[in-house]
Amino acid sequence: LMVGVIADTGIDGLNDAVTQILTHPQLELGAVEIALPAGSAPEVLGDILAALPEVTGYVELPRGQAWSADLDTIAVAGREAKFRTGGDPPGAVPAPEELAEFIAACVGRRVAFKCTAGLHHAICGVEDAAGNTQHGFLNVLLATQAAILGEGDDEILGWLCEGNADVIVHALRAMHEHDARRVRNSFIGFGSCSITEPIAELLELGLL
Repeated sequence: LMVGVIADTGIDGLNDAVTQILTHPQLELGAVEIALPAGSAPEVLGDILAALPEVTGYVELPRGQAWSADLDTIAVAGREAKFRTGGDPPGAVPAPEELAEFIAACVGRRVAFKCTAGLHHAICGVEDAAGNTQHGFLNVLLATQAAILGEGDDEILGWLCEGNADVIVHALRAMHEHDARRVRNSFIGFGSCSITEPIAELLELGLL
């Protein structure tokens, strides 16, 4: 069974957790995810990267602060980035401009990324219980394609804000297989509290 480790306690305990999995005959470690604390000194990221085992390793970057240098460090280390796109508190969903900047920055550095929280819906515009207007995972996918193809910031932002299902579906059906592979290698995936909602919406859109 392939499993992933979410190191929500930071580096403390990570080595023990990884060792338990690696020495278990029926488990295989697929990935590790760990958050960079807000306001961390540069050496903290270095310590995190050094502690990651030789599997896919996502470093969640804190919102609300400059992370260009952190992405540079992650790129040099050959690791992956993670970005929080939702949550319970009001304001937990990043503005489209912030998410667009993150996508463009990752693509520009060839850093693969995933998003976590809030991407329950295929297309943007649904308001959650906390009053946050959620992003859509298909919007993120098409924004990633725009960044890969070298389109400008306005185009990347435009795809994140596109709420017309017909436009989204048409763009996905028109995507070349080569571009789809490039997008898949960049936008690795997303975390969602619901498994059924994303699948149901893809079925409704005729994409599954």
